[in-house]
Amino acid sequence: YNCVWDNPSTSFKSSAYNENRTLMVPIPANTARIQIVAIISGHGGCEFIPTSHHFLVEGTEYNTTAIAADIFMNAGSDYGCTDFVAGGASPNEHGTWYYGRNGWCDGLDIKPLVWEVDVAELSG
Repeated sequence: YNCVWDNPSTSFKSSAYNENRTLMVPIPANTARIQIVAIISGHGGCEFIPTSHHFLVEGTEYNTTAIAADIFMNAGSDYGCTDFVAGGASPNEHGTWYYGRNGWCDGLDIKPLVWEVDVAELSG
């Protein structure tokens, strides 16, 4: 079972960006594995602003700070993307390639973030 939630229309600068968004997902009784998978990039409105993204599942929090702080919290730093050159960031591109960005650097793929949800702890 896949549930996809797309959020392309809310600008980071909009007050609606930080609104609580509740998504109800029906979990079939025989479910053995649940993952939260997110592809997040600050490209655009929050390119140089550190952000943290949180998902709450029945009281348990899953967040980007716990698994990917280096790619979100270095945004706006003077040399944040230089730390990712060995991993594929493109150095010496025109402009400001070396500045830390929110969730991406020039030349790098935006990798999915994955959290495993403990199915046994869900209230069913």
